[in-house]
Amino acid sequence: MKKILLLGLIVGMSAFLCAAGLRLGMTGAVKEKVKELDKKVREKKAETTVQPPATQTLQTLSGTAAKGAAIASKAVVAKSTEGYTATGTTDATGKFTVDITSMSLPVLLKVTDGTATYFSVANASGTCNIHPFTDMVVRTYFKSTKNVSDVKDAFDNNFVSLGTLPAKETIDTIKSVVATVVSSVLERNGIDPLSYDMFTTPFDANSSGFDKALEQTQITFGSDYSYSVIKDTTTGIVISTVAPTANDITAPDAPTNVAATGISGTSIKLSWTASPGTDIAGYAIYRDGVKIANVSYTTYLDVGLPAGVPGGIQYGYTIEAYDWAGKKSAKTTAVSCATLTEFAITATGKFDGVPATAFDGTNYLMAYGIRDSTNAPYNLEATFVLGSGSAGTLLSFDVLGSTHGGGIDVASIAYGSTSNKYLMVFRSTETCNWPTVGTNYGNLYGIFITPAGVKSSPVLISTAPSAGRPAIASDGTNYLITWSDFRNTGDNRDIYGRMIAPDGSLIGSEIAIATAPYTQGQTELRYTGSKYLATWSDGRRHALNPGTNNYNSADVYARFINTDGSLGYEILIDSSDYASDNPSFIAFDNVNNKCFVAYHDAIEVYSSSTIWKCYGRFMDNNGNVSPAFTISDRPLSQFLPIPCFDGTKYLVTWVDGYGTENVTARARFFDTNGNKLGNEITLLTKKGSENYIMAWPFFGGSKYFLSVLRANTDGSWVFSNGDIYGMFFTP
Repeated sequence: MKKILLLGLIVGMSAFLCAAGLRLGMTGAVKEKVKELDKKVREKKAETTVQPPATQTLQTLSGTAAKGAAIASKAVVAKSTEGYTATGTTDATGKFTVDITSMSLPVLLKVTDGTATYFSVANASGTCNIHPFTDMVVRTYFKSTKNVSDVKDAFDNNFVSLGTLPAKETIDTIKSVVATVVSSVLERNGIDPLSYDMFTTPFDANSSGFDKALEQTQITFGSDYSYSVIKDTTTGIVISTVAPTANDITAPDAPTNVAATGISGTSIKLSWTASPGTDIAGYAIYRDGVKIANVSYTTYLDVGLPAGVPGGIQYGYTIEAYDWAGKKSAKTTAVSCATLTEFAITATGKFDGVPATAFDGTNYLMAYGIRDSTNAPYNLEATFVLGSGSAGTLLSFDVLGSTHGGGIDVASIAYGSTSNKYLMVFRSTETCNWPTVGTNYGNLYGIFITPAGVKSSPVLISTAPSAGRPAIASDGTNYLITWSDFRNTGDNRDIYGRMIAPDGSLIGSEIAIATAPYTQGQTELRYTGSKYLATWSDGRRHALNPGTNNYNSADVYARFINTDGSLGYEILIDSSDYASDNPSFIAFDNVNNKCFVAYHDAIEVYSSSTIWKCYGRFMDNNGNVSPAFTISDRPLSQFLPIPCFDGTKYLVTWVDGYGTENVTARARFFDTNGNKLGNEITLLTKKGSENYIMAWPFFGGSKYFLSVLRANTDGSWVFSNGDIYGMFFTP
């Protein structure tokens, strides 16, 4: 009986199991199928059982889905770590909104446009855009942390394999590096890569601004997403190749050999040796413990620091490396550095004129004028600034003493390398009723000064009624001086020149350089290796427009002058529709045998002000002139662009915001083809009430010396409360 009951129980259980669809001794493949089904059931359950609490605050994500054009009428899918899903749809402009009230942050977003899928991640409600840059950040993160090659497949079919979504700090680190990598494209479209958040800043898909930057950038991935290539489609240049390490679990080593150098009154340059990791994404820069930037290279220029503090301001810098998984190295040991500071040449509070400077291979000699009131003549002085150190040791002495009555205008100075003498030229007030216009202007004198500070007696160069600042250059032995004067009738100034030997004897007769109708003035001069180049502002076009002021039709002309005083032909540098009635400036490139001529045009003339813009052109020793290029595109007025060549590149300085409360002295480097190198540099900012800050650059073998004038001007070159400073600047 017991056997019958036991047998019945076994048979009953078998029947029950068969009814349940299972078979005793089922194969391994079937078991795996059951496991897979069970997993899907659990994922489905997780998606469908997460319900929002009864009283939750509405949370949404809104943004733009674009790729250089709107991704229109496409589904935007959002998923959170717990597996909850929400969707929205883009409109015709790529705008979308997704309700994520029931979801925990962070949230991963996906939009598919044809065969392309783009991802983004949101760590807070509000704005979250989706575009190729956000997609690169997300894919790079998952490749480096989870070795996920196909984020789309994981998102659609196995979301739990993605694990914990990236935290805000990690995303911020990676996206800042991406912004740095594509900074050239962003800047070209008016986007500041340091302040613009490509994830959370609203934008329109209208083929301008950030959307134009998307259009001009192409990102392609390797087949397993182990690397990505970023290309600038406008230039055709590959900007960067990113290759994150898969399953990265090790933090990178810290960079080494951190160095900091003060290069101006408002900037410090940092450099370091790269971290040895193979997937280094970038470096975080800390100033006095506060992060100020993320960069993808091993140099950084910290700009916009406070200026005008005696002795400069001391800062401490540390660097940390981070990889594409967001892992960070230890910070480097802090290095300290101070900004460079101006040192006073004259700080009298009197009325100081524009300084002239020359370099003798070791030291600099600055010549300048000081006067007690606006209408008083200048008393000329000179100061040596030792080039051996940035302290700027001063050796001042009075050039003229009580003779010759002082000078009307600022002096000019040049050094003769063979004669080993400086020659300073100036106009005296002995025959002038300055400042009455139209009277007999002063005589032109010169004084020789040795590097030891021994000066000669004044040498009379010309008794013509000269006006404006004279210009001077040396071929090493002799000197050429050029000036404008009123020897012809009316206001029609002309350009003349004279050679002078190092013993003070005049060579030949005066040279008529430019005597065309109407005014030729504001002359500049440079020796170009075998001959001199003179430039000037020329009003001859006024003859074609006799009803206008001749300054309003001023052009820039040039002429070569041989060392024997013979003349080349006149060369038209600039004849734009805008007036160029102020000085042009010249730098000579002795490597490529050409000159950089910089000038400014009055592009807007108002009743109370003028808007000036700076331009440059190259001219070779055969007189061939290049097209013009802009020196600065800033909105304020730029004035007096002065170029200087250091053997490989040019530094150009100018007065920015001339005559306004926002005046600064700014600079920028250019290569020998006129291409801009790096960003503009703020050299000096205002310290008081001045509305004019000029920084005249001179290169002394390893660093620049800036001859600085801070002054107030009424816009007509009448300076008041001017002080003169010097400052060294390291490129």
